[in-house]
Amino acid sequence: QTARLDTLPWGGLSLWQGRETFNYTSDSVLLASFAYLAQGASVLELGAGTGAISLLLAARGARCVTGVELSPTLAALFAASVEYNGLEQRVRATQADIRNLAPHVPAGTLDLVVANPPYRRTDSGRLRKASIQQAACHEQETTLDEFVRAASFAVKYRGRVAFCYLPERLVDLCLAFRQAGLEPKRLQLVYARDGQPAQLALVEAVRGGRPGMDVAPPL
Repeated sequence: QTARLDTLPWGGLSLWQGRETFNYTSDSVLLASFAYLAQGASVLELGAGTGAISLLLAARGARCVTGVELSPTLAALFAASVEYNGLEQRVRATQADIRNLAPHVPAGTLDLVVANPPYRRTDSGRLRKASIQQAACHEQETTLDEFVRAASFAVKYRGRVAFCYLPERLVDLCLAFRQAGLEPKRLQLVYARDGQPAQLALVEAVRGGRPGMDVAPPL
């Protein structure tokens, strides 16, 4: 397929994206801004797609970022963007299944794990035509619980996990976090306009954290 080169909103970085595949959205930019990033942090992105979040976190100062993507097409575009931006020493695009991270990521070693997982169950919403787009929006290849278990596997004790998700499934996300030993600690709801329902939930959890969540002002 034909690819195009787009510009990311900060860091002076560019991103290769396929014209017929699911491209990054404002959700990725919001999550990359929301996640707490300690100085020199090591980061893992689950379901990285073309790597927008990974590249943005590298631009924010992450020491090393690994992005794991199941689709060979998207992983190849991600790898091309890493090379184009000269980030081979800091960002790694890995084509792999998040349900089998052990060969690619050491357990319990990452400072931060981020994910923008498929929001909808396969029995809800309108399915998109392209299979890659369906996998990005609906839990066809991997489920929310599998994303959370992968994050729990990779993050270190007291490390952080940040997801963006639908507000209507916020209870599902927080329950999955807690069952995996990840305590939800920070929440920010995103609105398109004042007076309308929230469109996105940004949630950060801490492995081994104590109960108690801070709710940030609405965005």
